[in-house]
Amino acid sequence: MALAVDKAGNPATTSIEIFTDNTGPELNIRSPQNGTTVSLTLTVDVEASDLTGISKIEFYLQDVLVCTLSVSPFVWSWDTTKYPNGEYAVNVRAYDTTGNAKSGEIRINVKNVELPWWQQNFWTLLQVPIAVGGLTIAIVTFVTKRKHDEKDKD
Repeated sequence: MALAVDKAGNPATTSIEIFTDNTGPELNIRSPQNGTTVSLTLTVDVEASDLTGISKIEFYLQDVLVCTLSVSPFVWSWDTTKYPNGEYAVNVRAYDTTGNAKSGEIRINVKNVELPWWQQNFWTLLQVPIAVGGLTIAIVTFVTKRKHDEKDKD
């Protein structure tokens, strides 16, 4: 509120409302639950709200920013097959439109099935007999042609 008084002593007032937001948004990691063991693709589903609105949600994996979303739904899909088995920290940060932030963290255990060495190298192993077969055909063709050429000389 502001008060002004003129030289004659007449007062005048005016006021405006100022909204001050010093609190971070509400943040809820809906899924998965902390301590969950996962494989393949993990979907992290987050709910966030604030009186001023949500400007963005950041997803961190082991303190590395991996995804930023600015519109709902706030869902990040993580392909766990590209990471070694083990425990990972997934941290989520929600920011409201005034810059306040709130964080939440869950720990996830990744346990993907590890393929036997022969399945991991299937295509390489398959190429070996194909290459040997091709080489064998080339040698047999060469030898046969050579014998044929020698008979033609006689």
